Amino acid sequence: MSHIEFVHLLSSINTLSPEQIRQLCHALETKLAEAEKLPAGHEQGSLGAMRDAAEELDEAVEHAMQLRQRAWRLPAGE
Repeated sequence: MSHIEFVHLLSSINTLSPEQIRQLCHALETKLAEAEKLPAGHEQGSLGAMRDAAEELDEAVEHAMQLRQRAWRLPAGE
């Protein structure tokens, strides 16, 4: 995955509903757990890249959830 594609993915998270964000978190946690079970040196492709950016993904998901919750609290017309 290119850097531009990764940035696009992160910005797309902002459009997810809280339930979709929870589902994404669960899916990522599952993939990471599976990747950790692989023997050392096993080709992980883009999954390995996600593992290296786990903290950034967590931050992006948390930020998206905060934006989503904030949008729901705004009065109508804002």
